[in-house]
Amino acid sequence: MFAAPVPDETPAKPEEWGFRPADGSIPSRNPPAFVWRPQRNAIAYELHLQPTAHGKHRALTYRALRFNAFCPPRTLEPGDWQWKFRFVTAKGETSAWSSSRSFRVHPNAVFFPMPALDQLLARIPAQHPRLFIRPEHLSTLRSAALGPSSVHFAALTQRCEQLLSDPPSSDEPPKYPADMPRESDEWKRIWW
Repeated sequence: MFAAPVPDETPAKPEEWGFRPADGSIPSRNPPAFVWRPQRNAIAYELHLQPTAHGKHRALTYRALRFNAFCPPRTLEPGDWQWKFRFVTAKGETSAWSSSRSFRVHPNAVFFPMPALDQLLARIPAQHPRLFIRPEHLSTLRSAALGPSSVHFAALTQRCEQLLSDPPSSDEPPKYPADMPRESDEWKRIWW
């Protein structure tokens, strides 16, 4: 029998995001967003949330997560919690669980549950347009463009035509030189 793969829990370097919520933290949102290091050969992840105190709060496990970042679709009860993750490989191997990290859900945290990905995708209409404007709002937008917002619409159209005739560069931006001071004028120019 083979040993289960072991999660990579290398601590984040100063320029990396790291594990969130950080161990011992009190996130400002409920539920917090959970982020962990991407795992080699992982095709799916599991996230386990466990209240620290035994009581009415139940543990939650989310399976078949595609990414190493996840925001639960429901809020958590205030109190102390722990979280851990594991992953599944293409060979069907399930890793050991990661270390548990603790966090506290403050009663005044901003409620911010995210709909599940399948719910978000189900909300996208099959017909066009479906980005930024929904089909049922198209006639209202057209009426506004011909009426009270016609000046703004004309300016927007003119700017779009200018960009189409002379498109901005889509080349990869230059890399930051190693000795460049962060947030200097040159750094900001490259960032923009």
